Parts: sequence; structure tokens; C-alpha cells
Amino acid sequence: MSSRPHLSLIALVGLIVPRQLRADWRQEWETELRHREMLLADWDRLDWRNRLDLLRRSSSAFRDALWLQHKRLEAEMIQDLRYGCRLLLKQPGFAVVAVLTLALGVSVNTAIFSLLDKVLIRPLPVEEPNRLVRFVRDSTGDP
Repeated sequence: MSSRPHLSLIALVGLIVPRQLRADWRQEWETELRHREMLLADWDRLDWRNRLDLLRRSSSAFRDALWLQHKRLEAEMIQDLRYGCRLLLKQPGFAVVAVLTLALGVSVNTAIFSLLDKVLIRPLPVEEPNRLVRFVRDSTGDP
């Protein structure tokens, strides 16, 4: 790796780029930065618009790396799913227990929510529930 700090930064940012796209991404941005180095050599002669444009374009390497991050996560997720399926196929008894446990958990949660929904969340099936009154007999004997 070069001793130039901006190329080291590109290598560091490149770690979040998916592995299969990393070499092309790094080559593109190293070429871009070499071009920017030539412009930076003339920094004192640039007007403020060209300076701002140079800074804006130089920061886009990080944005590009973040944009490619979702592809990396998708590839890792698919790899994890394939690995999980292989493990479940190797141990079918465990797979059956896992599926039954999940099914039981989902059904119990659904039943409890349905009960709480009927009892606590939904309003009473009367026309004017705010006019309901509860009468309580006072057992102290005071009128």
C-alpha cells in the first residue's frame, strides 16, 4: 500500500464494499484520487468554485462505499441462509423441534393477543359505552 494517506483512507473505506466489487471500486477511486492530486497541486491557482467541486467529488468515495453496503449485506445474508439450511438438513430432528417450537410460540402469542384485544382494547359492543354506570352497594350502612 502506498504511503499516501488518502490512498490508505480509500483502503480503509473499501472494507465496507462487498468483496466481489472491492478491487474494481478501489482501482476506480485510486485513479480518481491520482487525478485529484494533480488538481490539488494547483490548489492555490483554483478559484473557490473549483475548490468546492474538488472537495465535493473527493468525498463521494465514502458515499459510494455506503451505497454498495446493502449488496454486501445481501450476499452475507444469503450465505448465512444457505449455511443454516445445510445445518438443518444434517440434523432433521432438531429442525422439526425448532419448527414446532416456533409454531407453538406464534400460536400462543396470537391467542393471547386475541383475548386481550377482545377484553381490553376493543370498545364494548353497546351504542353509548360512555353512559354505562356501575352501582355499588355501600356495606357500611350509611345513607
